[in-house]
Amino acid sequence: MWVFQSPKTTLLPSRSTFSPRTSLKPPVCSITLNPTASTADNNKLIQSLCKQGNLGQALKLLSHEPNPTQHTYELLLLSCTHQNSLLDAQHVHRHLLENGFDQDPFLATKLINMYSFLDSIDNARKVFDKTRNRTIYVYNALFRALSLVGHGEEVLDTYRRMNSIGIPSDRFSYTYVLKACVASDCLVSLLNKGKEIHAHILRHGYDGYVHIMTTLVDMYAKFGCVSNASCVFNQMPVKNVVSWSAMIACYAKNGKAFEALELFRELMLETQDLCPNSVTMVSVLQACAALAALEQGRIHCNVELAERASIRLFDLEPTNAGNYVLLADIYAEAGMWDEVKRVKKLLETRGLQKVPGRSWIEVKRKIYSFVSVDEVNPQMEQLHALLGLFM
Repeated sequence: MWVFQSPKTTLLPSRSTFSPRTSLKPPVCSITLNPTASTADNNKLIQSLCKQGNLGQALKLLSHEPNPTQHTYELLLLSCTHQNSLLDAQHVHRHLLENGFDQDPFLATKLINMYSFLDSIDNARKVFDKTRNRTIYVYNALFRALSLVGHGEEVLDTYRRMNSIGIPSDRFSYTYVLKACVASDCLVSLLNKGKEIHAHILRHGYDGYVHIMTTLVDMYAKFGCVSNASCVFNQMPVKNVVSWSAMIACYAKNGKAFEALELFRELMLETQDLCPNSVTMVSVLQACAALAALEQGRIHCNVELAERASIRLFDLEPTNAGNYVLLADIYAEAGMWDEVKRVKKLLETRGLQKVPGRSWIEVKRKIYSFVSVDEVNPQMEQLHALLGLFM
């Protein structure tokens, strides 16, 4: 058995003698092998080291343990994730393959999650491809990994193959696949697929899960389908702050500023137990800015609401320059130039810069991307000429 041996026994003072600033480091321990120890004891020691964050010692013990258990490998993989170490992750991966765990679907799921966290999507794919016994959890792990890196079409292709062999989706599958519909550059062409998945959700009785329906609202919002998003939101049996925020954002981002503010007021009046989040407040600011530009008669009310939203938002996202710019735009529409200068000065003082806006358009299944103040785009002259025809 591997045992800890302290080089010297030390007497610690009683708790009452400790000063508040005292920090005692534990004595450095060495580890020695007891050849008569059982495999179970050795596995427990490796697991204990992983839980303590001592991955280096755990890996040393692993090299001398002939029969690591599934749980030991699970904790080693989690420890590699926490330590953000791809090299150690690959070492543990090789070790479990050599010990016959190459077709363990539970560990395959953990491996895919680990490689996803470590930004190694190719390794995540390899684990999936080499796993023959693919459970829904293995599929979900790959769906999540691919969605996080924007490979939406690959998620949908894999999802189709999963359906063709009769593996039923669960609530997490639907969430990841819906996110995949807006994770790819080919946004418009994936709307029909999203509607198809919506039908599957209703057919299989998953419309009672708040996170699935909220993802549906967000998907329709990204495609500009405000009526579809509103229909899903209104039919939700249970709503949380994320659901409300998704619908308010849908209105704000799709030219429905008045509806966004009305829904926000409804949230504040009817749901006293829900606290708006950063998405909610950004959407309120966007709606206030739009109404300030279009409806001069409501401008003072909008400025007051925008200021209250900004106070909350600056606490939630103190380094997001876009929020400051939104407030400055609202002040500008109201003719409050001193306040505009104050907000811009605050931006400079904090060293913040707004991320340029980006737009996409799909023509003949090809996506064209445009960035604001982009003067290096080779098609910029043609774009300006085309816009000139409509002005």
